[in-house]
Amino acid sequence: MGKELTIQMNQFYRPDSRVLAGRDYGLQCRQKINLNNKEDEYETVIIKFDNELLSLNSSFFKGFFGSSVGKYGKDKFYKKFLFSGAEELTSSVIETTVNQILRKGSSLS
Repeated sequence: MGKELTIQMNQFYRPDSRVLAGRDYGLQCRQKINLNNKEDEYETVIIKFDNELLSLNSSFFKGFFGSSVGKYGKDKFYKKFLFSGAEELTSSVIETTVNQILRKGSSLS
């Protein structure tokens, strides 16, 4: 098994909020943890959501993961990035947003 990185998404909660929203905020969070370099360095990136999460918005997802989806494509993205926790809130947003990014052919659409 290769190197794994675990990212706890609760580190990106804003004070008094359990919502991950906003493309610009997603990009800021991506830059904060240097995900561009880390996704190349690690074979697998585990994304953990906790049960405190109230909402994962597609705008945040596009900012945080859009360039990765564009870089890897759907199948490799899902092999590289493994999502866990709060599935009832996140799974449909993740699937729909990945498809939107790929359909539009741009992580910035």
